[in-house]
Amino acid sequence: MEYSPVVRDFLLCSGTTIPMYLTLIILGLAALIDTSNQSGCYGDINRVDSTGASCQTAKAEGLKYCGVPASQKIAEKDLTRMNKYKDIIKSAGRKQCVDPAVIAGIISRESHAGAALDANGWDTSFSQSRCYRNINGVDTTGASCQTARSEGLIYCGVPASQKIAERDLTRMNKYKGIIKSAGRKLCVDPAVIAGIISRESHAGAALTHDGWDERRNGFGLMQIDRRSYPQLTRPWNSEAHLIQGTQILVKMITTIQRKFPRWTKEQQLKGGISAYNAGPRNVQTYADMDIGTTHNDYANDVVARAQFYKKNGY
Repeated sequence: MEYSPVVRDFLLCSGTTIPMYLTLIILGLAALIDTSNQSGCYGDINRVDSTGASCQTAKAEGLKYCGVPASQKIAEKDLTRMNKYKDIIKSAGRKQCVDPAVIAGIISRESHAGAALDANGWDTSFSQSRCYRNINGVDTTGASCQTARSEGLIYCGVPASQKIAERDLTRMNKYKGIIKSAGRKLCVDPAVIAGIISRESHAGAALTHDGWDERRNGFGLMQIDRRSYPQLTRPWNSEAHLIQGTQILVKMITTIQRKFPRWTKEQQLKGGISAYNAGPRNVQTYADMDIGTTHNDYANDVVARAQFYKKNGY
């Protein structure tokens, strides 16, 4: 393949093998610069005004504050990984007369310095528009007091959901590999799958030896109802079962997307989680979507549990 001088210079920098994702990002930037009518360099990044990250971006990163402090915190989290590429970033910036800090800022936003990419450098972020958004960006009130009491807790809300999820964590980790695989195949955040599993079966602790609930209507880790889905995929704790359950979840999310097209993706995700329990017809408004679900808190509880699992490697 014949490369332009810009591409050739970049590929020769540092004499090392350059990861595909970094090549694509910086070559894309170089292509943009090649078409610029500007001469010389492009100004000092420290003189550019900025309002920083929006609250939506900050929430997606698990932060409770927005603006410049949020952007700086996210960049700080990426710093150790970014430093691995510091030399080639500076080399590319020097050759194209672009401040390396600008390149690093783009890399942090686009890929978290590679953390949001798979082994081949492709995007695996569940916050992209082709998927169903990042669970950390979904608001939640957590478990109702009824759910909390049934778990032996004297407090309610998000802390209760997190405590219940924490109790299930050791068992959940037995299935971490297949949960992440099912999520990747269906473009659903594995933390959401884990949140549903915790709510539905306590990662298997609430099931019989062959994977049924006490009434033998719900089956498997994700408690698929045999009355609605008689063709159950076995075994009850297999990836095939998780794929079937996650496909049902995706169907619920897409139904809510059609029903409420003006809702944000995060709101539609939460609505889909609620519908997984009580069906899409039960979802009438965003504020009251959980009315009619088990203990009237299903989506809020699952979201809070999922956010716990997100912080614990899912």
